[in-house]
Amino acid sequence: MAGRQAKLLSDAMFDRALRLLTSSRYPERNRVMLLLSFKAGLRANEIAGLTWAMVQRADGQLSHCLEVEDHIAKNHRGRRIPMHRDLRKALRELKAHDRPNTHDTVLRSERGASLNSASVVNWFADFYRTHGF
Repeated sequence: MAGRQAKLLSDAMFDRALRLLTSSRYPERNRVMLLLSFKAGLRANEIAGLTWAMVQRADGQLSHCLEVEDHIAKNHRGRRIPMHRDLRKALRELKAHDRPNTHDTVLRSERGASLNSASVVNWFADFYRTHGF
């Protein structure tokens, strides 16, 4: 049984998506979610499970690499991913807004709980459907 191929956004569509997120209910979180998918290539499970410890150095400053740990990665094969400058900037803004603990997940729900992978998938599906992507 063949799987469905994900549709790709053009550069213009991606820029439009980023602009639309500025007026969303949680613009900092949503921008990071979109950038984690597009600029770091993370899957929904990895986006949901990413913690601040995986994106920052021991001194608490943002790293230049994402450390995707085995327990959230597909086939339990973690990896290091260079962090895109736009993603780094968005993470810095989210961190200043949320003031998280090191072991908190990067993306949190409206009530402060960690997101799960289904929530991430549903957010993308709803966003794309609502805005005609």
